[in-house]
Amino acid sequence: MTVDRGRRRRAAAAAAETEVPGAAEYEIPSRDASSWITFLALALVVVGLGLWLMLRSGADVEPTLTRSPPPVDEHRAGADVEPVPSSPRDASLPAAPAADGAADTVFLRGINLGGPAVIIRGERWMAQNEAAAAGLRLDESAAASQGRSIAGRELDADTRIMLVSGLTSTSGIIEVEQSLTPARYAVSLWVSGSSDASTLSVLVDGVRRPAGRAARRGENWMRVGPYVIDAGSKLRLGVSGGDDLRLAGIEFATVAGSKASLPTAPRVELNTAIIRRIPAGAPSYLSARLLGEQPAAPVTIEFLVDGHVVGSTSTRAETPIAVAVSGTSTFLLGIDLNGTGVTIDGNRWRSEQDALGRGFSVVTPTPGRDAKALTVEPACDSDTESMLNTSIYCWTGDLSFSQGLPNGDYAVYLWLMENANDDHRAFDVRIEGAIAERGAGSLAQAAWKRCGPYTTTVADGLLEVALVPVRKEPMLAGIEIHQLQRSVTTVAAEAGPERPDHALWPYGVPWTPTATGNVEITARAIENGKTSSPSAGLRIEVVAK
Repeated sequence: MTVDRGRRRRAAAAAAETEVPGAAEYEIPSRDASSWITFLALALVVVGLGLWLMLRSGADVEPTLTRSPPPVDEHRAGADVEPVPSSPRDASLPAAPAADGAADTVFLRGINLGGPAVIIRGERWMAQNEAAAAGLRLDESAAASQGRSIAGRELDADTRIMLVSGLTSTSGIIEVEQSLTPARYAVSLWVSGSSDASTLSVLVDGVRRPAGRAARRGENWMRVGPYVIDAGSKLRLGVSGGDDLRLAGIEFATVAGSKASLPTAPRVELNTAIIRRIPAGAPSYLSARLLGEQPAAPVTIEFLVDGHVVGSTSTRAETPIAVAVSGTSTFLLGIDLNGTGVTIDGNRWRSEQDALGRGFSVVTPTPGRDAKALTVEPACDSDTESMLNTSIYCWTGDLSFSQGLPNGDYAVYLWLMENANDDHRAFDVRIEGAIAERGAGSLAQAAWKRCGPYTTTVADGLLEVALVPVRKEPMLAGIEIHQLQRSVTTVAAEAGPERPDHALWPYGVPWTPTATGNVEITARAIENGKTSSPSAGLRIEVVAK
């Protein structure tokens, strides 16, 4: 026991000699609860910041539209809408968004859906009705619609016009189809009514994909794309994502090395002021004019009857064979639109309400109605001024109407008065399916005009008239119809001076129908070895002598 105590004393003394001086001041104190809470809060902040940066960088990466089989769309299942038929596509070809403003894309075509032709970034965009003649087709559930005004100082007037008009859909999915040459395209979509790309779905040939990042956006609009798409002969495009959404415009561009092209609109317009009922064996004359810019090189215009060429011309005829029309015109009826009925030039006009019970119909659903008290220029009698101050109009497309009439020849007059601003509106006049005048309706404020006469032939008991918008909403104050009793005389080329309408319809050929029956006349242009799409058709009845 004594020995053990001695050993313990010597060991303790040795330990005291080797102990590090001041070691106690480096001892790590224990953390209290508040210190641990502060430490954990700082750690969570750092982790959250890292996650935010990861998501932010991911938002700038637009998704690739792969050719995987389209998922079942529960929204469209059972919808009472026949979808636009899809075209076969190579499932191995991807469609992916390209960088905005990519240097290897060149503008090909812009389409202002639901609106007139516009100029955007120096490029002309087609009006919807013009694009419809160049391969564009709308889904049955799509309809033109005007939206709210578009804000943004960075937007020019034409871009605002394009964004205000657009398409909506009763199915919730706004779809269109464009015919084109199989090739690679860069496609951008302009939508209004929303600027949140995260809620927008883009459909490419029925495949639903997120829109990705908006290339441009404003308070209530955005442009998504361009998407690089390897297309077949038809391309379906669509958007969905909100009750107020409108598909306002589509922009097509070519990609470097691609032989992309879109169908052209008809290059030729037929002269529709031709007798619609012609005796077999009687010489007649078909005439036409070129649309758009006049070419420097000669152009051949071919005239076709039921698809068969019956004549062609490469020169602008100076004194062509003409059909001289003579006869009498008798007032038949007048309609005071949105009015109570008036007497003009001694003829009693019906009120619109009275006309509705006597064969008249406004085809446009729920047209707008307006009544003013303007003093018109030039001055006129009180009944005419009253008729001009009441009118109907249409914000969302054609202003169309019809009137039941016995088969025969008629002259139609349209009465217009501008009740907004100078040159506020313009529209094309379409009668019995053919354009009778382009760009009508451009007037100074309070100015009025009696347009016509537009001669036409009714062959089915119904006169059909439409005002097709070119700029703003078409408006009409009155309709006047005269019945024609006409006789036809053929004038040979060498028999007289230049035809009065030669400046409007400079290309023409003589034509003598032989067989009786209904035929369709069309025309097309051949320039630089390329043949244009055929013009709108003109139906002619060839009767026995």
